[in-house]
Amino acid sequence: MKVAQKLIAGMLALIIAASQPATVLAAPKDDRGSKSKEMEMQLQGHKQFNNETLEGKWSQYSADKDFKTLVDKAKKDGFERIGKDRTAWGFEASDTRWKDAAGKAVPAEVCAFDFMKKTPDGVQMASLVWKHVGDDFYKALVVFPKGETDPEKALNGMVEYTVDANGDIQLAHSFATCWKSCLLASAGFCVAATGACAGLAAAIGLSGVGVPVAIGILASCAGAFCLIPMAVCAVRC
Repeated sequence: MKVAQKLIAGMLALIIAASQPATVLAAPKDDRGSKSKEMEMQLQGHKQFNNETLEGKWSQYSADKDFKTLVDKAKKDGFERIGKDRTAWGFEASDTRWKDAAGKAVPAEVCAFDFMKKTPDGVQMASLVWKHVGDDFYKALVVFPKGETDPEKALNGMVEYTVDANGDIQLAHSFATCWKSCLLASAGFCVAATGACAGLAAAIGLSGVGVPVAIGILASCAGAFCLIPMAVCAVRC
């Protein structure tokens, strides 16, 4: 009798369990879209520059004394501007964090132009950066480790130079380090963007090596989803 009762109880438990709705585990939340949307709110009228516009900006910036000082340093150190497709990057927008006297978001403009030199230890990359947000201007030369094609390692090994108020070149740690940290925190998957430019190395005369890492290349190779995070991080830094 006891055995029969246990069997009946077990069958009832199975019937009840089968009648209950199945539990569905929710998929992990992908917040990349919300982060991108939040970042996009900071920039109004974001416009990516094409190659023709970037060349015009290069000519314009080259007339600036501090920018020219950094260009001269790059050339003195053996770097030459690459000047090919996907080796420069830039945009303009309005930064909603700050307002002008009329209450409008201030203009922002950031550009990066990549340089390269060949050494016995491998190719070394550098980027000339121009940044203008409101009334603030910043120019920098960012030099990457020799022969490094791993994006995160290259970003971690950056050395940055700027020009002080006296016109002297100084080591700096503001733009490049901040941009890297912001990008890794908000859109870390974009750091691997050079993987989308597999043919770029051959296009700039570097057959047999991985895609070199520099700011223009990294940003130009990034997909559309990465453009806003990269731009916002550049403006914030």
